Amino acid sequence: MSLTKVTTQQLANNIISADKLANSLPFVIGNGAILFNKVHETFVSYSNANGVFIMDCANTHVFNLTTPQAEFTPSLSYFTLANNSATTVTIVINQGGTAYAPTSNVQIGGSNTAVIWQGGSGPSGNANKKDVIAYSILNSSGTYTILGQLTSFG
Repeated sequence: MSLTKVTTQQLANNIISADKLANSLPFVIGNGAILFNKVHETFVSYSNANGVFIMDCANTHVFNLTTPQAEFTPSLSYFTLANNSATTVTIVINQGGTAYAPTSNVQIGGSNTAVIWQGGSGPSGNANKKDVIAYSILNSSGTYTILGQLTSFG
């Protein structure tokens, strides 16, 4: 490995001002907040959900389920969340004539965590609709709290 000598002036010529940097990025950081101009998330589609249903969180937290076959327990594989952090996992269920909903548990790392549902009890699916399940997941010292809600469209 060879080293290249760089002068102070060369370094100064390559420094970008904070204002210029903020105006060129798709987000702005300031006062502990990040403001995004646009957010685009990828999603993964699965079909035939039933039983303990594995959802790969390595690249997304948004899932599109077609033709669910029965109630299912989402099992979030490759799910990571730092201590004292929160995230959202979204599942869009394209319901057929018989509607199905997730069970009252979500698996993280193979362990079941009970979902605290909006309104106090687990939802029912809505036939021939698009049901959107949103899980707000909080990690407090390795203990997950999962808040769930279902919104129906169509």
